[in-house]
Amino acid sequence: MNQTYLIRYRKEFQAQWVDFKRDCIDFNDLRYIAERTDEEIVGWEPVGMKKNRAHFNATTFFIRGGKKKTVFHVKPIYYVNTAGSVRPLSEVTLYHGNRNMQLTYDWAEKMDFGYLSWLIKRCALIGGGVSYSPSKIPVLLNASLTVYPDPNPESTSVDGWVAQDEDPSNIAWTTLRGSAGNAAGDSDPDRESPFLRSGSTNPSWRVLRRTITLFDTSSIPDNATKDSATCSIAGTAKTDNFSQSITIVQCAPASNTALVASDFANANWTMTAQNTTDITITSFSTTGYNDFGLNATGLTNVSITGITKFGFVLSGDRTNTEPAWSSLLDGSVTVTLADTAGTSSDPKLLVNYTAPASGGGGATSALLMMTGA
Repeated sequence: MNQTYLIRYRKEFQAQWVDFKRDCIDFNDLRYIAERTDEEIVGWEPVGMKKNRAHFNATTFFIRGGKKKTVFHVKPIYYVNTAGSVRPLSEVTLYHGNRNMQLTYDWAEKMDFGYLSWLIKRCALIGGGVSYSPSKIPVLLNASLTVYPDPNPESTSVDGWVAQDEDPSNIAWTTLRGSAGNAAGDSDPDRESPFLRSGSTNPSWRVLRRTITLFDTSSIPDNATKDSATCSIAGTAKTDNFSQSITIVQCAPASNTALVASDFANANWTMTAQNTTDITITSFSTTGYNDFGLNATGLTNVSITGITKFGFVLSGDRTNTEPAWSSLLDGSVTVTLADTAGTSSDPKLLVNYTAPASGGGGATSALLMMTGA
């Protein structure tokens, strides 16, 4: 049957349209079903989508009279070719078991690299590997992951703000910055944060606020090498009265799914810059994302087993440098948080990594350098 479906290999891979041609059939399945029914088979199609996830391990046959019969497999039996069509996996493999696959010499001319990226990850996840028999050299998968904090109610990660707010009291810089924290929020769609407000007497201060962004990066393979990462936050407004910059540091809130006032305490922060270059409030974008490339320290702090925890603070807060004082002024940026509808302006973390596919079960993998997966 000629039908078109939208296949998503995984959420981090680009969606693409796939044309299911009549001849896209695993002939072992066709023979299997033909031997088990006396009724006329009038059409077939690979099972492409099931519960909004990609499946390449089944064939549905259409029997005259409106009936259907589906043959399921544990292993994939279909692949996506370079033209975007779903085809029998036997076209590009010498062997395709559940855990281990051996590709033909001409696989690169036929197989879509996005699909191959998914296939390598699948085999590695269950202790297998993808082989290219002529070369017998290890597979390296260049891939990327983009993740966002959860909106409220959170399941694995949170974002929001924490603060020490003495307004309208006037307190010293060291007292403000070293306080235990008395305010927090994790369900705001946006917030003026990081934020600093001065007091009315020289020198004094009233409010200091920090932004917290957590990301679930546990889907990065455990044997991956992290190559680079960028943490981004979208702005909508700014006020620059203290010549400050925005910088990324590491935070450690008490919970991965909720923020409380005590998360403000300096004991919960490592005030070491995680980014290569700070962004001044003057140049901070209020119409889109502000991208912070992570430095070696920040990249090290990207977790491949759990939750990555970063915070955005003012540069004076990070270095414990009291800004030049002026009476009753603010210095801040307003940022969009995960409780804004959709993810087009949510805080986000992009991680680029290289993962060797496992050669378990005796399979030897091929050298395969891929980008844009």
